[in-house]
Amino acid sequence: SDSEFNWHSAAEDYGFGTPGRKNSQFLPAVSNGNLTLTNEVFSPDNDGFEDILQISYTLSEPGMLAKAQMFDERGRLVKTIFSNEYLGTEGVFYWDGTTENQAKASIGIYILRFEVFSTSGGVFFVAKKAVTLAGKL
Repeated sequence: SDSEFNWHSAAEDYGFGTPGRKNSQFLPAVSNGNLTLTNEVFSPDNDGFEDILQISYTLSEPGMLAKAQMFDERGRLVKTIFSNEYLGTEGVFYWDGTTENQAKASIGIYILRFEVFSTSGGVFFVAKKAVTLAGKL
C-alpha cells in the first residue's frame, strides 16, 4: 500500500537495500491455526471411496474451544458438527454428509466454518473452506 507505515529501509547489514531479494524487514504473517481438508470433493454414498470428509486442524496454542458448522451455498446452517468442544493443538474431525436431523445432505457446494475461541470468549482463529458433496445424478 501507499501508507508510509508499510515502507522501511532494509537493514544495515543488507546494505540498506535488498533489490531482487526478500526485504530484510519482511515479517511473515503469523497464523493462530490451520485447517485442511483431505479432499475438497467427497461422495457419502457408501461405495467405500471418499465417503467421509476428513478435516484436520492445528492450533498454535492449547486450551481452546471450537465450533465447526456446515452451511449450504445460500448460507443456511446444514449441520453443527460440534460446538464448544475443547481441542488439543492438533486433531481431526469428520463430516459424513448428513444434516442436523441425520438426513443425507443434497448434492452441492458447502462451506465449513471452523471457529476457535479462548475460554474467556475471545475469537482466536476462524477458517472457512468450500467442499463439494458429490453423488450420482
